[in-house]
Amino acid sequence: MDSNVRIMYDKNSGRSRGFGFVHFSNEYEAKCAKDAMDGKVMLGRPLRISFALDKVRGAPVVVPRLSTTSEMKAPSNGAKVYPVQGSPG
Repeated sequence: MDSNVRIMYDKNSGRSRGFGFVHFSNEYEAKCAKDAMDGKVMLGRPLRISFALDKVRGAPVVVPRLSTTSEMKAPSNGAKVYPVQGSPG
């Protein structure tokens, strides 16, 4: 498995914002990871695993909080990216 993980941090405090992204080298591995981890509990909080939204240049970026369950989609370039949510800090 070849993957790349990016945890998102608050610029001011340096603390985790409670989510991140995992890039997988192929769709099969990404789907397996999503199926295996979506809904699992980590650090006392359920994980919400879904496809990331495409970033539109110039558009405002809205990052959902842990309680948000908005549906996400796969990037148009074929890469599979999944948020990894857990307890901030």
